[in-house]
Amino acid sequence: MLTQAQREIFDKVKKFVTDNRGTRPSTNTSLTIPNTFPSRDRNFISTLSSDLHLSVTWDEYDEEDQNLVTWRLPGSMEEPIPELGSEPNEGEDDEQWEDVSDDDADEESWLAVDRVLQKYEKAPVKDDDEGGGFDARHEKSINDKMDEWKRSYYKVGCRTRSLVI
Repeated sequence: MLTQAQREIFDKVKKFVTDNRGTRPSTNTSLTIPNTFPSRDRNFISTLSSDLHLSVTWDEYDEEDQNLVTWRLPGSMEEPIPELGSEPNEGEDDEQWEDVSDDDADEESWLAVDRVLQKYEKAPVKDDDEGGGFDARHEKSINDKMDEWKRSYYKVGCRTRSLVI
């Protein structure tokens, strides 16, 4: 079950993943959102990122010095592979780089990503303010406990007064 805020996070991550499908990841391919999330949403972000094999960083800042959460596609943090026909570095053989991307592997990885996205897409969204939100639920809990204490106190108080009369 997702909260409304978690659904919004998921929708942004899903759009990022699907928009970059089939592209070769680069270091500037990222999704950033200001890190103003409560603990349960940070936990959700970590779980979602792990499920989708995205790298997530929590320690980046924008121009206004606001903390950001940044998602990157797998492989975007690695150094780029030199293009075919480029000059080899000293000490390297003259062998050409082979294209390691296999269409079958890519297709299977995207099918796995689609299964994860579908799982989160189907998750029901609960209203976060159900019962009035955290503050209202806390207030109600305090009032219920106070009412219970009053009933118990006056019940005992009535017994002692009836004994005195």
